Amino acid sequence: MPIRIGWSWFLIAALLVWSLGGDLFPRNFIGISTSTAYAMAAVATVAFFASVVAHELGHAFRAQAEGVRIEGISLWLFGGVAQLIDPFPTPAAELRIAAAGPAVTALIAAALGALAAGATRLGAPLAVRGVLDYLAVINVALLVFNLIPALPLDGGRMLHALLWRFRNEAVA
Repeated sequence: MPIRIGWSWFLIAALLVWSLGGDLFPRNFIGISTSTAYAMAAVATVAFFASVVAHELGHAFRAQAEGVRIEGISLWLFGGVAQLIDPFPTPAAELRIAAAGPAVTALIAAALGALAAGATRLGAPLAVRGVLDYLAVINVALLVFNLIPALPLDGGRMLHALLWRFRNEAVA
C-alpha cells in the first residue's frame, strides 16, 4: 500500500524535535543533557509519526476487509488520511472503518502506558521512561481528538455512519 509523505510532515517533524528537545523534555526531566533531550525528541517524533501511520493503516486494512479499495495513505500537516477509492457500502462498514484507526491508537496508547510503567518499575534510564511516557500521553491525546464528532475526524465519520443507519431505518 503506497504511503505518501507531504513536505509539511518534515516541517512538523522539525518543529516537534525543536519543541520537545528544546523545551518539554529539559523542563520535565531536570538534569538531562541537551544532546539527550534532542535524542529523546528525535526518537519520540519518529515513534509518534509511526503511530499515526499505524492508525491510518488500521483504517486501510479494515476498509480492504470491507471490500473497499484503497488508493493509499497520504500523510500531511494535520496527520494522515487513508484514501478510499470506493464509497462505503453500508453504514455499518463506514462505522467499522472509521473506528479501526482509533482502535489501533487505543492499543498503542495502552501498550506504551504499560511499557512506561514497566520501565519505571525496572528503573530504566530516565530518557527511556520519558519517551515512553510522552508517547503514551500523546497517543491518548490523539485518540481523544480523533473521537470528536466532527468531520473529517474519525468521530465525525462514526457519527455520520450512525446517522446514515438510523435515517435509513426511519425511512424504511
